[in-house]
Amino acid sequence: MSDKLKSNESKISRRTLLQTTGGALSAMMLNHSSFAGDLSIASQQVIVATLQETSQSVASVWADAIHNIRYADLAPEIIKRAKLCLLDCIGVMAHTATLKDSRTYLERPLAIGGAHEATVWGFNVKLPLETAAACNAFLIHGNEIDDSDFRSNYRPSCVSVAPPLTVAEFAHASGRDLILATAIAYTVNGLLAAKLDRLQGLGFMPSSVVGPGGAAAATAKLLKFDKEKTEWALTLGIASGGGLFQYYFDQTEEKKLHVARAVRTGIECALIAQKGWQGPAHIVEGAAGMMPSYLRGTGRKVDYQGLKNDIAKFDGAMFVVPKFSSCSASITPFIDALAPVYQREKIQAAEIEKFIIVNDWLADSSFVQKILHFEPPPTIVGAQLNMNFSISLFLNRGSASVDDFVDASLKDKAVLNLAARAGHETVAPGKEWETRLVMRDGRVIRAPFRRSIGERYEPEMLERRMEKFQMLTRKRLSPTAQKAVVRLVEQVDSFKDIAGWTQNIHRLFKKS
Repeated sequence: MSDKLKSNESKISRRTLLQTTGGALSAMMLNHSSFAGDLSIASQQVIVATLQETSQSVASVWADAIHNIRYADLAPEIIKRAKLCLLDCIGVMAHTATLKDSRTYLERPLAIGGAHEATVWGFNVKLPLETAAACNAFLIHGNEIDDSDFRSNYRPSCVSVAPPLTVAEFAHASGRDLILATAIAYTVNGLLAAKLDRLQGLGFMPSSVVGPGGAAAATAKLLKFDKEKTEWALTLGIASGGGLFQYYFDQTEEKKLHVARAVRTGIECALIAQKGWQGPAHIVEGAAGMMPSYLRGTGRKVDYQGLKNDIAKFDGAMFVVPKFSSCSASITPFIDALAPVYQREKIQAAEIEKFIIVNDWLADSSFVQKILHFEPPPTIVGAQLNMNFSISLFLNRGSASVDDFVDASLKDKAVLNLAARAGHETVAPGKEWETRLVMRDGRVIRAPFRRSIGERYEPEMLERRMEKFQMLTRKRLSPTAQKAVVRLVEQVDSFKDIAGWTQNIHRLFKKS
């Protein structure tokens, strides 16, 4: 047999292997990722080859979609929702730029300085791109008033608005480019979060796990990468996420650092991809990729074909829920449900014997134990992450917003005493959650709600969003200036250069 025929036969045999036993092993490895440890190195190499030769990866499909999507392809409702998210973040940063903790974080990057590439919002100071974006992410998440996405209970805007807002200015991109990149970041981050649901229970902060992927994707789009470099940016970004959830239990501040690092890392990944660095093509579904690694041991399976299909909608912003209380996203639905009941029943905190949190958390979980064994929070962030304290604060004051979580609140005996009388009841998954108030006169007052898990688009809540923006910016913007900023955001897609748009807004701010 000639060498040529031998070579062809070898190729045919290998191709047959890849399409039969290799394909079966690949499926087994993806669906039962712990199996990889039992395979020989040679077998694992065959599986990797199979994936590369017979299946287009999730990241490759996403990169195609991201590269090809245009502003004109976005549904009008997605454009509108992205603008509302931008406005919300501008309001939040106007507020957090005045806080002591924000100034502590920004002290060093402002002292170091560097190239004047992009604006730190609320300060109107320019820093190098990655640093400015990290500062903006920190500011958006700076006082627990930034919005939510209940797919994995993650905080979307700090890692989905800060990158495109900062990179668009750096690149002198248009307003339409900014809206498009924002839709991309929300979508990439949201799809990853949805499949990694309940990350907090696994010990991770969801935003810091998924955030670099969305930041890298938005940066690639704004810097007009080709499809190949878009994929490299995306895969490097997804590969670099991570951040532990221990702050919830120790009541510490590093969650803001997590999102700042996630955004910085995502942009850095895109910039290094622009120079030719490649990322792992199967970073989402590969044996040591994101999904198998984070979900290992949970028994959960991922619909990878669904991930490939869903990217085309670019509807991530539609799952965003605005927050009106300055506390953890896991607490705000209870307060939102309580608010109308509180008003209707004219509830007085002194008349409450105790309150009971009703949800599907397991009785022996650390989350429930924290409710049953209340410890007064020593810090504001500890209070904002504490279910008992936040709900008691609301019941005592009728509000749990940025002006309620202050140092004096930590010593409020009425708040602390009621917080110590909280209980918990576990219900089956899918049942209504509620806060149940047991009154001293024997009445029981319920505030039930259906918990969103991101299974549908969230309501717009336009009126409450505008009230929130006015509340957050009242110290930085006159009423006339508030209206002007709203108009500038509404008209952002008519601007040819976001750098000019950014400065137009900052001219309206009073000094922090």
